[in-house]
Amino acid sequence: MAAKLNIVAVGASITYGLKSVGGNGYRDDLFSALQKSGNQVHMVGTQKSGTMSQPFSEGYPGFTIDKVKAKITENWNKLQYPPNVIVTLVGTNDQIPGKNLACGSVDRFGGLLDQYLSLCPDCTIVASTLPPNGNAKENKNIDNYNTGITKLVADRQAKGQHILIVNGNKGLSLATDFSQDKTHPNNQGYGMIGSRFADQVQSAIDKGWIAAPQKFKKRDVWGARANLDFGS
Repeated sequence: MAAKLNIVAVGASITYGLKSVGGNGYRDDLFSALQKSGNQVHMVGTQKSGTMSQPFSEGYPGFTIDKVKAKITENWNKLQYPPNVIVTLVGTNDQIPGKNLACGSVDRFGGLLDQYLSLCPDCTIVASTLPPNGNAKENKNIDNYNTGITKLVADRQAKGQHILIVNGNKGLSLATDFSQDKTHPNNQGYGMIGSRFADQVQSAIDKGWIAAPQKFKKRDVWGARANLDFGS
């Protein structure tokens, strides 16, 4: 089964694609995999990073969950096209030791999900757990956060919300799948996350969860309206 997808990727530096060769992060692997499955895909966002053909996202390096929440709220009506899918990987900056933000971060992530659904009640959300980290204290915080948001997503799905979880942690090796900072994946690690996002978006398509795209907005930041033939 295929669908017409307007996807916004929301998060911090990993969504932006920091430390990846080409600057695309996981987004290009997500985009390419969904296209290969026969879907028509638009990546939307006010931020531009990477060499991919549609390099748009809502990725903000250094941002915490609450800062991302404020930014996506501010920018929602500035997106090229109204999304019908939100993919999100966020929370790493809340887990940094010394910031004292790890406590309560699962609840703040829940508030972010609420805000997504307030902005777009018909959107399907695909959320990812956080990748591992080379700092032992931060990695412990990440493990706790990942356990919490996995349960949170399961509870919300059981209540009928169209939300799925991606395991962005399992199988990623700090030795082979990360850049030297041991926080941001390398292209191999990003590719694993992007493929997992694509699998879950495709699962949502197969479940019949994806709402039809809304009408185009007037402006077209790609300058290629003639080649974008759906959503009107």
